Amino acid sequence: MRPRSRWLSSCMNRTACYTTSPTFFASVGANPDVSLLLVKYHRTPEHGAECFDLPGQAATVNVKEVCLSFEKYWDMHAEWLCGRWGGCADGGGISGKEHVKAKMKDRANGDFYNGFFRPFRASIFSAWIDPSTPIWGASDVDEMWGRCARCLPWDIAPQFDVLVPTAPSWADDILVFTPGHMMFYRHSDDVVRELMNMPHVRDMDSFMQDPFLSHISEEVEWSHFTLLNANLSFVTFPAMVHQSIHVSTLDGVFGFDGVDTSAMRKHQSEADALVPLSMTSLEQRNDLIQAVRTWRATHQTRSRATFSSEGQEYTVALHDGEFPGGLWFPKEFSVHYQPDYGRAPKNDMRRYLMRRAPNGVIVQRVEPMPPAHIQVAGAQWTMVEGLYNHFQSEKYQPYWDLPVTAIGTHEYLFMEKETGIEIWDAQGGVTFSSVLPVDEANGGPQM
Repeated sequence: MRPRSRWLSSCMNRTACYTTSPTFFASVGANPDVSLLLVKYHRTPEHGAECFDLPGQAATVNVKEVCLSFEKYWDMHAEWLCGRWGGCADGGGISGKEHVKAKMKDRANGDFYNGFFRPFRASIFSAWIDPSTPIWGASDVDEMWGRCARCLPWDIAPQFDVLVPTAPSWADDILVFTPGHMMFYRHSDDVVRELMNMPHVRDMDSFMQDPFLSHISEEVEWSHFTLLNANLSFVTFPAMVHQSIHVSTLDGVFGFDGVDTSAMRKHQSEADALVPLSMTSLEQRNDLIQAVRTWRATHQTRSRATFSSEGQEYTVALHDGEFPGGLWFPKEFSVHYQPDYGRAPKNDMRRYLMRRAPNGVIVQRVEPMPPAHIQVAGAQWTMVEGLYNHFQSEKYQPYWDLPVTAIGTHEYLFMEKETGIEIWDAQGGVTFSSVLPVDEANGGPQM
């Protein structure tokens, strides 16, 4: 079966990829309708093209591994860019390609997240990608994919050059950006050609004299250029699980709203006797497990079109460099819009922002999303399925740890972002726990 999409991930060294890789690869393997090209290289020139093993990788059949030395990695990039430019002029006593490569290597330490050339990965590494693949995407390894068959908007994807996964927002001013940790593109040279109009890469002189701003370029300069380039069509779609409490499985990832975390307490039952700390009670675990099972049983495939007859649309304006909220990058690169909540309800809606055609208007579309209310130990929570979990803040918490073995088919990975991690078996037993100690007297973290 030809995969519906090819995803590319790059791994720079063992440390950056090691902790999350068992869970990441298990989630990739659970999505047989997509494939992953894993590009490994060392960031320092003294290393060769060593194919260091990552936990969980070997058992994943839909992963293709490519191992490159520091020199080969940048040689491929320089050769590709010179080819797009129609050749590279010699300079500094070396060939044009070597001149460009030297500049790339000089800037490599600033490209910490491999973002400078992220939108061109499928083209640079085209030797390992089926040319008939319709959609390709870039993904970090500190993630857990959910069920792609249910959560990717396959039916509308071919209509757009760029597909932007987002975390849901109900703000009055919504920031829009193309996240570096996950992005999708139409697999077409037309898209590459338009992206080559980015000032930093449009020709050799610009590339040599105008470096990217910083290591966050893919979320800053590339995002700004992509969204405001009227020749590129794009659509944003809700994808990332953003809630503080979430449960990840090999058949879906889920976030939970309406949770009073202060009402939850550490519970120690006989079933948990061998676990030092547990954030949850057996009743809570069993209720959550049953809710996830019920959802999956009734949503094995995408049950409705992404855009239904019940959807509503209205035009909005993109504001350039005016975002009023907090940012992790210079404000001049921000892009945002203001939804009209008078045109459609704020809650219980899935929101899509799009430019359907070159030079087209910007449209906000909302689709009804009836809330999935569940009962958890007598309290009402709301469950939302997402495309993926990104352990963006969790991996910097003092509790952070994951098993060296992958999560199993019938296991549940529970996280509360501020407090800890648990893995449950199908009966609600805690098989792994890494939780901050509860200090009730001092008001310390507790569930």
